[in-house]
Amino acid sequence: MYALCMGLGYGLCYYLPLVCAWSYFPENKDKISGLILGFYSLGAVSFALYGTEIVNPDNDSATIVVQTGATTESFYPTDSV
Repeated sequence: MYALCMGLGYGLCYYLPLVCAWSYFPENKDKISGLILGFYSLGAVSFALYGTEIVNPDNDSATIVVQTGATTESFYPTDSV
């Protein structure tokens, strides 16, 4: 169910702007498709950078390391906030 809903949601997010742009620019479907999909990717990259800057502006690294079985977890100290 989760995979079906996620696939449907992502499909609508990409497909609806493409259909609207294709109706306005029917001769340039290839250019419009490339621009829309390129800007979707550019938005994801830029918001990842902005989010990192907001959450960790000083670029601190995690100093508390906890070994739990086969995995290693890294945590920030409480005074780093």
